Amino acid sequence: MRIKNKYVHWGDLDLAGVNIFLTEFHKYLNERASMLVPADFECRIARGSRARYDDQYGKFGKLVATDPRLKQLIDCIHKCRRGYDQEGYIRMPMM
Repeated sequence: MRIKNKYVHWGDLDLAGVNIFLTEFHKYLNERASMLVPADFECRIARGSRARYDDQYGKFGKLVATDPRLKQLIDCIHKCRRGYDQEGYIRMPMM
């Protein structure tokens, strides 16, 4: 918190991932913290895990964020009823 640099959080595009950002980073860094929301998040989430959404909904289903980008992300997660792993953005090496 003493370092004045901005912080960009890269995490899973699911309810738990947004909650981690809000409670572990944004809570302490406020406007210095932002969550990386890739431009293609909607199509990624649409192909994500339904089981992950179902598992997380009970605990994080009422998650609220004031940041418009996070609100858009949360709305998409609820609309698609899915979550997406950040590892999906990492390409596997060609064999």
